Amino acid sequence: MQENFKKIIIVKKHIRNIVIFSGLVFLINGCTKQESKNKVEEVNVKLSWGIITNMLKGDSSCRAAFTIQNKSSQTIGNSGWAIYYSQSPREITNQPNAKAIIKHINGDWFKIIPAQDFSLAPKEQVTVDYDLSHYLIKETDAPLYPYIVRYDENGNETSNEKISDYTILPFEKPEQINRGTNDVVPIPTPANRYQDNQGLSLLADNTLHKIIPTPVHVNLEDGNLNISNGLNIYYSSDLISEAIYIREMLQKFTGKKIFNSGKKDYKKGKKRLC
Repeated sequence: MQENFKKIIIVKKHIRNIVIFSGLVFLINGCTKQESKNKVEEVNVKLSWGIITNMLKGDSSCRAAFTIQNKSSQTIGNSGWAIYYSQSPREITNQPNAKAIIKHINGDWFKIIPAQDFSLAPKEQVTVDYDLSHYLIKETDAPLYPYIVRYDENGNETSNEKISDYTILPFEKPEQINRGTNDVVPIPTPANRYQDNQGLSLLADNTLHKIIPTPVHVNLEDGNLNISNGLNIYYSSDLISEAIYIREMLQKFTGKKIFNSGKKDYKKGKKRLC
């Protein structure tokens, strides 16, 4: 019986060791997953974009660049994140040995993903040059609404967040504004805008239209209209909205009581404003 009792004690100790070991494995595994999740969640970047030149060889193409700066406290690796943005559709050509790859997904949707050797330490930055079809000459052509998506080790999305620290660099140099080497259109400046305006002149009074939008035909006659209480506005049936509008405006600015006299056309001897 004493021997059986020893066996029971040994079995209990064995079971206890299994439970403790299993608990440690679960705890370590949980900590590892949490640490991995925290690393993914800490990915935080500053992003800027600028046009380098529109003077590439070939028809209608340009070179641009994204600069990615690591704002987090850990090194950003080659997985666990991607940056998405919107831009008018373009064909993309990435540079050899680029640290990140720009891809056109569909329509105006693009993404930036890390290359195999991507590694960015805290506070460091990397610039990624790439070529696009068609010229880019204005800030409205730039990528818009960038956001970062974070993934776990299995490629499942864990979070997404707008990149609020995003800058579009100014278009200042001729190669950034001109559409290739054959573009002869002057770059707009205050000086040449002033020179262009020097050729303008005021129109004569008899050429100006007093009604906007301009009617098909206007017949101007001599005389004055006395706007007083009880003024009637006559109008054709298809101009009821305009008649109501002019009545409300006249009452607002003159303080007089104005009437719409029903849907009938102008007859000789009656005043019709609409």
